[in-house]
Amino acid sequence: MPRVEAELHRLAARWLADEGHTSEAAEQAAQAGDGTGTAGVVAVPSVPSVPPAVVEPLSDREREVLRQAAQLQSNADIAAELHISVNTVKSHLKSVHRKLCVNRRRDAVRPARQLMLV
Repeated sequence: MPRVEAELHRLAARWLADEGHTSEAAEQAAQAGDGTGTAGVVAVPSVPSVPPAVVEPLSDREREVLRQAAQLQSNADIAAELHISVNTVKSHLKSVHRKLCVNRRRDAVRPARQLMLV
C-alpha cells in the first residue's frame, strides 16, 4: 500500500507541475510520496480568481442603479437620485441579479467591481 501512495503523490506532483501550479505545491506532493515530507498531506494549489461571466450585458440604467447600490444607498435614495420610482429601482436590481447570477445586492457588487461595471 505505501508504494501505491508514493506513486499517487509522484503523479500528483507531476500533474501540479504540468498545470503550472506553484513549485512549492508540487514539491510538497513529491516529498509526501518519498517519505521526506508530511505523510498524506498535500498542499492544495491556489486557483487564480477569475471574474464571473455576465449572462447578458447590463443596460446603462442598470449599471447606474448598481453603482448607487454599491454606495450602500437605499432603494428610495436611488429612486430619488435617478428620478425614477422605487418599483423601477427594484425591477432594475432584479434584472441585475439575474444577469450576474446572484440573489442579493451585496453579491452583485463584488462581481460588478471585478468586471469593472461600477
